[in-house]
Amino acid sequence: MAAGSNPFDSSDADLDLDGDGLTGTEEFELGCDPNNADTDSDGLPDGWEYEFNMDPTDPSDARLDFDYGGGEEFASYNEVPYPYTNYDEFYRVIGQDEEGNDIIQHTDPTNPDSDGDGILDPDDPWPLDYKNDGTGGGSGGSSNPHPNPGGAPPDEDDPDGDGLTTGYEYQIGTDPYNPDTDGDGLIDSMEILLGYDANDWDTDNDGLMDGNELGEVFSTSGLLTDTDSDGVSSH
Repeated sequence: MAAGSNPFDSSDADLDLDGDGLTGTEEFELGCDPNNADTDSDGLPDGWEYEFNMDPTDPSDARLDFDYGGGEEFASYNEVPYPYTNYDEFYRVIGQDEEGNDIIQHTDPTNPDSDGDGILDPDDPWPLDYKNDGTGGGSGGSSNPHPNPGGAPPDEDDPDGDGLTTGYEYQIGTDPYNPDTDGDGLIDSMEILLGYDANDWDTDNDGLMDGNELGEVFSTSGLLTDTDSDGVSSH
């Protein structure tokens, strides 16, 4: 029962208990945790890693170079939301803030030169500087390194209708063309209002999707791992 399956029911070997695209049998054969959609905690769902010939038990392969044939590119599939349909959110680590946390910029995983300035992303200190004026970001001091992307639509635009302007979405790292960036069932503006992380489908890291916790499915808080303070995780 440790794996969450029923020892008296052979059919549950074909179930996908954690929603990562792999059955219990496949997870067992790969050495994955059938109750954890991201066994190695690298931000990539196990099923997705397996599909693209990556190792779902090795967190180091999340920092491989997918769109550039060489060089030191700190790029990764990041904030891949449940149910893992928005794979185009790569990021670049461009420095650290005063507390030592990574400062990131999103880049286009299908384009080695995201801003089209002729400088490949791994070698470009401003990978999203569409105007090529050196104001597209910074290497330290701010957790919002790209507050005014030169090629983005005007701030008053809200193409995804989630109540957040394009400029603001770029600041906080959400997708201005997806009203629910992390795919947890809550639109980005609602998550901001509630104090949730609009880039993380499981804000409190208890294994339950924020949208489900807020609703009646689990009736728990998306910000608390132990809602009733009984010492047991809500999951």
